Amino acid sequence: MSRLWRCLYAVLCVCCTLVFGAVGYFYFSVPSAFTVTAGDSVAVGEWLSVARGIEKSPDGNDVSVTLHTPSTMQGEYTAPLRLFGVIPVKQVSVAVVDRPIVAVCGTPFGIKIYTDGVLVVGMSDVQTAAGGVNPAAAAGIRIGDAIMSINGKEVATNE
Repeated sequence: MSRLWRCLYAVLCVCCTLVFGAVGYFYFSVPSAFTVTAGDSVAVGEWLSVARGIEKSPDGNDVSVTLHTPSTMQGEYTAPLRLFGVIPVKQVSVAVVDRPIVAVCGTPFGIKIYTDGVLVVGMSDVQTAAGGVNPAAAAGIRIGDAIMSINGKEVATNE
């Protein structure tokens, strides 16, 4: 019989060591402050839950309620962090903020490049009876070239 008690005592010691070790680990590794948007819940992990605190159920028992911030809730408050929803680890600060909204606005704009001559930014084929022909490419002009003059006459516009 004493061997059974020693085995139970050993199992109990191992379980307590694991639980206290987990509480200590999570106490130091989990941040003390969380920021959530209104309407979202605090996600800490599988084994940890942030609760609003202890609330009374209709039958009078204490119930831990997992935090799900209402969409109208704002501000900052503290809440207990619990291992398996039961064992308290520490108090954490939860800040509820508005959901960020990005509004696209402004004025569309273009970029004008001032160069000497005309800058070639694109070329396309010209459709003829014989098919598509690209006279600029046949003349050796490439995209990125700057045309300074044509037949000795200075060029300043695409006209």
